Formats: sequence, C-alpha cells, structure tokens
Amino acid sequence: MLGAVLRSSGYDPLLAEDGRDAADRLEAGLIVDAVLTDIRMPRMDGVALVTHLRLQDATRLLPIVAMSAYNDERQEREVRAAGANFFLPKPFTVQALADALRTLLGPTAS
Repeated sequence: MLGAVLRSSGYDPLLAEDGRDAADRLEAGLIVDAVLTDIRMPRMDGVALVTHLRLQDATRLLPIVAMSAYNDERQEREVRAAGANFFLPKPFTVQALADALRTLLGPTAS
C-alpha cells in the first residue's frame, strides 16, 4: 500500500523485504534518494538499519524516515538517536508522509 501511495505522489519506490535486504542492496551499490523504514522488521529492525546506514560512507547522509505503529516517546528517541531524520507514528496520513519527503527531498517532478 505504501508503494502505491508513493507512486501516486510522484515517487518511484523500490521495496525491500526487511532491513537486512535493504542494507544488502544499498551496500551492493543501489542508489536511492531516501529510505523509509518500519521499526519492527525481521532479521534487522529499523533502528539497527538506521544505525548501520549511518556508519557507512555511502549512506551516512541519506535521508531516513522511520515509521512505527508503536507510538511512544522512547522509540522515537531511540530511532532519532540512531540517525533517522523523521519519525512517523502509524497510522499517519498521506499528507504527513508527503510533507516529510518534501522537507527532505524537495518537491517531486510530477
């Protein structure tokens, strides 16, 4: 569903199965403009993914939006401390996601 929302907003999303898949693809040279990650995922959770990406030269400055259905301050502090640029508690609106991406990336070309 998130992919469809992003496409309708003018983005071209690439989907990963989980944090480990995303990390592996980025380490293999995949170029993206930003990363949207859930906090709770198998194999590598969102906090671990953000931490990992911030430690790599190629992804150190990559914009990251973290999302979670578990909307508590501790989790937001943890993911922001790991280096996420935004935290979106679920459920979030399409407008909130679009605003976060527009802030990080500028307007889309659609």
